[in-house]
Amino acid sequence: MVNYFFKGCSDTVNMVVVSVDAGPDTNACPSQLPFNLASASPLSGSWSGNGITDTNAGTFNPSATVGNWMSNLVYTFKGCADTLLMDV
Repeated sequence: MVNYFFKGCSDTVNMVVVSVDAGPDTNACPSQLPFNLASASPLSGSWSGNGITDTNAGTFNPSATVGNWMSNLVYTFKGCADTLLMDV
C-alpha cells in the first residue's frame, strides 16, 4: 500500500508487485536439438530473443545461428520482464 500526501490531501494506492524470473543463465551445444526453457515464472509469459522459435512455449533452437554465440533471452509477463543469458 502506498500513501500519498500533497497540500493537505491524501490518497492510498494498493500495488501488486509481480516477481518475474526467467531462470538461471545457461548454455547449450550448437548441435543440440531445440528444447523448451522450463524454469520461468510465473507461467503464461512469453519469450523473445535470438534462437526463440516458439514464444509461448519458450522453444530455443541452439542451431539458429552458426557456430558459438550468446543470446539475451527475455521472459515477459504482464509488462514485467527478466533476462537470462544463453551461451551456445
